[in-house]
Amino acid sequence: MVVLDAVERRGRVVKVALPLVAVTLVDSPALVAGVAFLGTLPWLVFALPAGALADRVDRRRSMLVANLLRAAVVAILVLVAVLGWTSLAALYAVALCLGIAEVVYDTSAQSILPQLIGREQLSRANGRLQAAELTANEFVGPPLGGVLVATGAAVAFATSSLLWGGCRGRPAARTRPLPDRARAPQQHAGPTSRRGCASSGAPGCCAPWPS
Repeated sequence: MVVLDAVERRGRVVKVALPLVAVTLVDSPALVAGVAFLGTLPWLVFALPAGALADRVDRRRSMLVANLLRAAVVAILVLVAVLGWTSLAALYAVALCLGIAEVVYDTSAQSILPQLIGREQLSRANGRLQAAELTANEFVGPPLGGVLVATGAAVAFATSSLLWGGCRGRPAARTRPLPDRARAPQQHAGPTSRRGCASSGAPGCCAPWPS
């Protein structure tokens, strides 16, 4: 169950399915690679804003919204595939939307772990989470995605949509209530925390290029 949750969280099935479907549409390796590029680009562009956002909103809600967004986007792609309207532009748009949602979900999920368990269990929980993600990313997700694409592109996309849609309530059900300092950090952390997400992420952007 933990491994399946990791497969859903990382979206390994649809990440394998999108390039395989792209291969059936175009012959250019560069255009096919564009699907994977757009899926990972949000980690470079939105990682810092997503981290700042996770500190300012209910992480359970952001995880829920991200999962519902992924389920809805892939459900639309299922309809497009069934109607025979699949195009490379559609795959690009889906890959970008899923990448943005993944950044928001993963950032919030990593930050919410202390709400799931006690502090003394964090090290063990982090280890198990990393092991589950490694298993999902390398041994379960890619083969499952390939088998589902062989069955049909719509089947592969529908499976991912159902996984994300079925997981919509888990973050809210499992977490303990957020402490006051997590709900309203601006009341406890002084004037710095009242800055917007953009200004909070500025030091991180400048860190690789010290003056």
